[in-house]
Amino acid sequence: MGFTMPWVSCAGSVSTGIDVANRNEFVWFFPVAAIAALVLLFTKPTSVAQMKKMYLYVTGCGLASTAIVVLFFLKVLWILAQMDEESREFVGFHLGIDFSILGSSALLISGIKAYRSVSVSPPQEDSILQTNSPAPLLPK
Repeated sequence: MGFTMPWVSCAGSVSTGIDVANRNEFVWFFPVAAIAALVLLFTKPTSVAQMKKMYLYVTGCGLASTAIVVLFFLKVLWILAQMDEESREFVGFHLGIDFSILGSSALLISGIKAYRSVSVSPPQEDSILQTNSPAPLLPK
């Protein structure tokens, strides 16, 4: 959602993430990574190992999308540092970039938490015995 909102303004002209991506090709990797992560999060895995692998990919997408937005943000800060005080007054950051960083960071954190929550260790012998043992006979 933050990608479509205003990211940066300069002298009254406001640019969304889409406008920014049209001028900086690497920024297109942000929505692609975010969409890929969301698709993976809503895909039903067939095994625990596949689930763990999918969550690892989600973590990678979150890391990549966070890095892309932060790199763009740092690039703009570098350009602002080169400008004089008067020119800097005409440049502003908007909620779109904040929401984009927040969203990509949320993907990163959710991927890490989901990955850590999945256990691929074999079940305990006690639980196998309990699930495979017949039900006790009840007295009549």
